[in-house]
Amino acid sequence: MPTISTSFFPLRYADDIDSLMGSLADIGADGVELEYRIPAAFWTQVKDALRLNSLAVRSLHNYCPIPLAFKHTGGSGDLVSLATTDREERNAAVRLTLQTIEQANDLEARAVVLHCGRVEMTHETDVLHDFRRSRSAILRAMKPWASSDAMRPLR
Repeated sequence: MPTISTSFFPLRYADDIDSLMGSLADIGADGVELEYRIPAAFWTQVKDALRLNSLAVRSLHNYCPIPLAFKHTGGSGDLVSLATTDREERNAAVRLTLQTIEQANDLEARAVVLHCGRVEMTHETDVLHDFRRSRSAILRAMKPWASSDAMRPLR
């Protein structure tokens, strides 16, 4: 039986929970990944519906449900960064991640999907492209010499 992410069916209204359960039953899903856009206001109803419909929760996508402080955002795996150098934000990310892990434990999920953040750095992509272009130009310029006597190995 398939496991389906709830990302295919956003929960905007409490009535959407019944529709989601019906859709999962229609496709024969026996498990779900709970995505990060599930509103905290519906969280208890979602958990109850999953248990009532005997759907196994395979994983939760951090941060699940949407933390109340971020309900206006619509959710994201990057609400706060676990990799930031800002201590306050990183502590918030750890605290919210622990809440997701607790939810996963409560639902007997075996995994939590994390977006660990990113490290801010200068992008050297343009420098690398310039190097590749200049190297290609040099090699094209040298090509006629490659077949000449000047490029033959010494004996």
